[in-house]
Amino acid sequence: MRRALGAALLAAIAGSCAAAGDEPERSSNARPPTTAAPTTTAPTPVTAAPPTTTASGVDLCPYRGTGTWVDVYDHVPAFAERGRVSPVGPDAVASMADYGVHTLYLQVAKDDPRSPGVITDEVQAADFLRRAHDAGIKVVAWYLPTHRDHELDVQRAIALARFEVEGERFDGVALDIEGTQAITDIAERNRRLLDLAARLDAAAGDVPLGAIVYPPVAFDVLNPTLWPDFPWSELTTYFDVWLPMVYWTFRDPASGYRDAYRYTVENVQRLRDHVGDPTAPVHVIGGIGDETTDADLEGFNRAVAETGAIGSSIYDFDTLPPAAWPLLRTPSPC
Repeated sequence: MRRALGAALLAAIAGSCAAAGDEPERSSNARPPTTAAPTTTAPTPVTAAPPTTTASGVDLCPYRGTGTWVDVYDHVPAFAERGRVSPVGPDAVASMADYGVHTLYLQVAKDDPRSPGVITDEVQAADFLRRAHDAGIKVVAWYLPTHRDHELDVQRAIALARFEVEGERFDGVALDIEGTQAITDIAERNRRLLDLAARLDAAAGDVPLGAIVYPPVAFDVLNPTLWPDFPWSELTTYFDVWLPMVYWTFRDPASGYRDAYRYTVENVQRLRDHVGDPTAPVHVIGGIGDETTDADLEGFNRAVAETGAIGSSIYDFDTLPPAAWPLLRTPSPC
């Protein structure tokens, strides 16, 4: 299944029209409108020494090394499609450990009528958290704010930072910053986003915060009208790690960006240029799992190493074939 993280990304880049605040539940390999021609060669990668902590001393370990992604469509029964059983339950943590996963990125809240509470399924989230920690796997909880109900977005984000069961807490919290449809006024959307980030940061303490963002190539080359004046520099105040959605599987070969190596390198470099930090901590998300080839993974791994990204993952656990995991395995990073 290919939903949630990045489905809204594809629809927005491709100019799809959905009801305000709605998040498309399926994605396709559609070609986005190109408003500027990409460069003919990939930029020269600059290797940066991966930082272990932020300037404030926040530990970046949860974002380092090999990760995997599970969204509500895969683990919450209320979101199972066409009545089928959710394909990824807490039992899957054992397989993640066997595959060498260091961090599970788990969606535990959602702005959706099927998720009326602050946390979508507290029992399920607690079970994942316990099992992951028992297996030596970190857990980063994530949420996609739509900005439709600002105070509810704030409440849900802070709930992830404060979630605790039997002394177990999430090792990190990440915001999936791709909601564009509910608030079309860019200045107001940026105001809500920055207020949300500031309040989450104040509540998170030493919990490292991640910003899951559109690939900068989308803003700079493919569709500059997607989110003009995206507040890159302002967000650096609140987030410790950047997680760009570098989905080369969404790109048409004719665009020049279906190359996993090139697309990864260029997005990491553009992101660091935008935030004004050549060594900004980056965990790169590639994908989509069942549309990714061995050659893609080889190029992806090379780009991750050459750019000094602190971690990498493919979206998502349900779609990535088991045979691909040996190509992603990395030594324990911390």
